[in-house]
Amino acid sequence: MSTNKSLISVALCTYNGERFLWEQLESLARQTQLPDELVIYDDRSTDNTVDLVHKFALTAPFKVCVFVNEQQVGVTKNFEKALTQCTGDILFLCDQDDVWHPEKISHMAAFLEQNPALNVVFSDALLINEQGEPFQTTFWDVVRLQSVQLQQWRQGESIRVMLIGNRVAGCTMALRKSFLNQLLPFPLDIPDFLHDTWIAFVASVLEQIQFIPEPLVNYRQHAAQQVGTRPKNLVPLS
Repeated sequence: MSTNKSLISVALCTYNGERFLWEQLESLARQTQLPDELVIYDDRSTDNTVDLVHKFALTAPFKVCVFVNEQQVGVTKNFEKALTQCTGDILFLCDQDDVWHPEKISHMAAFLEQNPALNVVFSDALLINEQGEPFQTTFWDVVRLQSVQLQQWRQGESIRVMLIGNRVAGCTMALRKSFLNQLLPFPLDIPDFLHDTWIAFVASVLEQIQFIPEPLVNYRQHAAQQVGTRPKNLVPLS
């Protein structure tokens, strides 16, 4: 077994997330390859979110660092702060209301280790409702990342796909810490251009982003989430 395996950091941003947060934290603890650290930045929650993460830190099977902003900064700036604080070689973006599949870290970290020319990898996601029930579709179905677009992406034409609209959700993404030098600071003056869109766009321009064609996250859709995709025609599986 190799002794120089990449160190893994998970950057989790929270804000009033107590309803679903514990399920997400438990999914991190169930990873087949555990992260080396979990860096949590809370954007001044007014519920029990911060108490929950401190409770989780007491028994977590990895290091947990908790930070609370002095004033609210919003989701994009909050992720910038969390990613900057991470010390790992490979960084995972984590939302407070999803559920990670057990093999998410191992699959994505291995992909980046096996593809040193790439800086970002992302996967598909299974969309679930507030109760955790799966919808009849995946994230890629909703954003129209299907066979034609995937083939373009494989052939180095990801920027053509991205110029039509972002296809990459932050919760499905992992990137190299060294890539932050080309990404930060995240722009705050482009409407609807959040941190994940910026990361995917820059990586596409540089032809340094590829995908794993399987869902590795249960991506929860609910009315209170700060960022998400909630098409009106989503129907849970019966």
